[in-house]
Amino acid sequence: MQRLAIPTLCIILGCSSGQEAEQPIPQPVPAESAQTVETPYGDLGQVQGYLNSINPFIQEVGKIHLEVNKAVGTSGQATTANLALAMVKGLPRLKAAIGQFEEIAPPLLLNPLHTDIKKLMVLRLNAYKATINNWNIEKQGGHLDSALVVKVENTLREANELIHKLNEQMSQVNLAMEKASSPPQTASP
Repeated sequence: MQRLAIPTLCIILGCSSGQEAEQPIPQPVPAESAQTVETPYGDLGQVQGYLNSINPFIQEVGKIHLEVNKAVGTSGQATTANLALAMVKGLPRLKAAIGQFEEIAPPLLLNPLHTDIKKLMVLRLNAYKATINNWNIEKQGGHLDSALVVKVENTLREANELIHKLNEQMSQVNLAMEKASSPPQTASP
């Protein structure tokens, strides 16, 4: 029975469907590649999806920073005590945000942006921890470690400088997204 099936299969495959052997058989084009729009950072859909996924983290880090800044109050004087109280409240949220942010896989060409965002978050986390630690020492009757205070100030300054870099990077990505999503302009006769 198997011997009969093989020649029959050969006859079926050998039959022509009306196309000559010299004509190429059209190949289907995957729907995804036909509608892919590229940006300098990768596929438009992937880049937009990535931006949508990181937006809540950017907002959360901004809210935490705003709450810490509000702790300074109208006096405009940042003390270890008033900052530490706000940082204690924000610390668990910042840790959670970093943990969840690490689970996001950026498009390859947006990896530097992703790394910088994480760096900003970690800089703030380290500054918050150091401030809280210094405050705990002060509460127990110890003296503030002035070197640690300077280190915290420098870390927060570095984070703030990184914000400017991130804003520039995000501006470039958003501009590229706008260009890629706009239909090309053609001159009419």
